[in-house]
Amino acid sequence: MSSFAAVLAFAACSAPPVAVDPGWFGRLGDSHGFAVPVRLPSAWRRELPAHALHAAPRAGDALLYLASLDDGDLLQRFVEVSVLACDERSGSTRVRLAVFADGGEALGATEHALPTVHLTNGLHSAAEQLFAGTARLEPEELNPVLAGVHSLQTLLSVIEDDPHLSPLLWRVVVAPSIWSVIAHFGVDASITLSTAVRAGDGARDPIGSALRTPLELDLNGAPALRCSIVSVAPRAPYSAGAGIVALVAERPDGSALRFALELIAARSVSSTRDRETVDATRDGPGPGQAQAAGPQSLRSP
Repeated sequence: MSSFAAVLAFAACSAPPVAVDPGWFGRLGDSHGFAVPVRLPSAWRRELPAHALHAAPRAGDALLYLASLDDGDLLQRFVEVSVLACDERSGSTRVRLAVFADGGEALGATEHALPTVHLTNGLHSAAEQLFAGTARLEPEELNPVLAGVHSLQTLLSVIEDDPHLSPLLWRVVVAPSIWSVIAHFGVDASITLSTAVRAGDGARDPIGSALRTPLELDLNGAPALRCSIVSVAPRAPYSAGAGIVALVAERPDGSALRFALELIAARSVSSTRDRETVDATRDGPGPGQAQAAGPQSLRSP
């Protein structure tokens, strides 16, 4: 397990979520607001298909994110997550993560075997509970929150394992000083998950209703990371990213350094197959038939 994901996993077991509404949360907003480069990687176009009716990703599903680091100079990378295979017997999904420069040039790729349950659980069930504004979750209600944190941990471990993305992620984490590590005999981590809010207009969003959840990470009692995470129900193809459609993180030291990861496009093998089936069986070229053949939006309750 990568070091950042390990810290998050340890913190998840050490601090239950509480309902607070920090001022920084409103400042981060739903997304980073950075312009998307005009030239996308080959074979991609900006579109988001509707949810499929099933949760588990399928081979051929793919997501395209834009990663941005703003430290005064803007650095951007495209991140393509492609599902290569799904093994129901072992409960694992094999994905390929490819990184591209902002001009679309390929920089490198890695492959990962991920627990399918971490992708299909996602963070959204936890966000729905936090949306209720419960001050402190009861023990029997804690499982969705822990499952959501494990899903986030899985995605962050994939990012951290990539040599092109890991330096961007670590730039927004305030690491404890050597004296703090000595005083605490190591690193003592804790997280705070706060009340979620609605993000965007779910009625007009093809991928369903979204919730935005604040997450704070403390290391040795000092703020280390502030993060706003936008999630939707983890249905294919969006379960390839555990239903996370945007993540904005900032350093809590007043430096204004910000890292963002935003979903800008997706491909669904289910939508493609449905359209091909309708095209092959329809009697005539009636307008709008192919478009209506895709899966309906599945909105979270």
